[in-house]
Amino acid sequence: MYILDQEEIFKIENRIINAEVENPSLNIDLVDHICCMVEERVELGMNLKQAEEEVFKEMGEVQLKAIGIETKLLTQNKFTMKKRTKIIGLVALALAATGFIFKMLHLPGAGVLWGTGILIGAFGFFLMVLVDRFSYEKNGAKRIIVLIGYLGSAFLLLGIGLAFLHWFPISTYLAEGGGLLLLAYFVLTNVNDNKKP
Repeated sequence: MYILDQEEIFKIENRIINAEVENPSLNIDLVDHICCMVEERVELGMNLKQAEEEVFKEMGEVQLKAIGIETKLLTQNKFTMKKRTKIIGLVALALAATGFIFKMLHLPGAGVLWGTGILIGAFGFFLMVLVDRFSYEKNGAKRIIVLIGYLGSAFLLLGIGLAFLHWFPISTYLAEGGGLLLLAYFVLTNVNDNKKP
């Protein structure tokens, strides 16, 4: 099996750098991928220089730059989404904690702060987590399982939050329903994971 030496790999690295691929991690992956393609062609009897030119013609330097730009956009969007999710989660936690403290001290506005924190947690934070998970989960069955987990978490949180405000008939149903949905989520997740080879 033919393996490229350091000088040949360095030449390929320079060509990728000249294509203006800025992401260092992507650079390493592209170098590895292109080296494998060149080695494969040399193994089949092609001249090294000819194999390299054919691979770069096939990949296209414009296409390499486009891959770099697309990767940059995808990673920026993912980072922004995670940052937004954390901020919403912290706001929900801060409001709920403040409401709890107000309730313990019998101060006015405790119910409003607590309820707002719980609602933001259930329909803000958990919803952002669901959207983030849906963005990379393509399997329909797994999406349904994730949706069941989201609904279970949101209902359980709402049930506990409303119980704190003494809304007993509805809070009990929400908490029990959320618990059952989370149980279904964990069972389905384990069954789905065990099916994988």
